[in-house]
Amino acid sequence: TNWYQQSRYWCQQSTYWCQQSRDWCQQSTNWCQQKIRVRTGVNRIQTGVKKVQTGINRVHTGVSRVETGVSRLQTGVSRVRNGVNRIQTGVKKVQTGINRVDTGVNRVHTGV
Repeated sequence: TNWYQQSRYWCQQSTYWCQQSRDWCQQSTNWCQQKIRVRTGVNRIQTGVKKVQTGINRVHTGVSRVETGVSRLQTGVSRVRNGVNRIQTGVKKVQTGINRVDTGVNRVHTGV
C-alpha cells in the first residue's frame, strides 16, 4: 500500500511538473515570438536607416553633379570670353596695321 501511495504521489507530482514545464514551454515560445518580433522591428528600422542614407547619398550625388555642371558652364563662359578678347585683340591689330598703312601713304605723299 505504501508503495502504491508513494507511486501515486510521484505520479501526481510528475503530472504537476509536466503542467509546470508546459507553462514554461508556452512562456518560452511566447518569449521566442517576442524576440522574433523585436528582431523584425530592428531589421525594419535598419532597413529604413539604410534607405535614408541611400537617399542622402543620392542627394549628395545630385548636388555634386549640379556643381560639376555649373563649373563646366563657367569654364565654357570663360572660354567664350577668351575667344571674344582674342577677336578684339585681332581687330585692334588690324586697325593698327591700317593706321600704319595710312601713315606710310601720308609719308609717301609728303615726300612727293
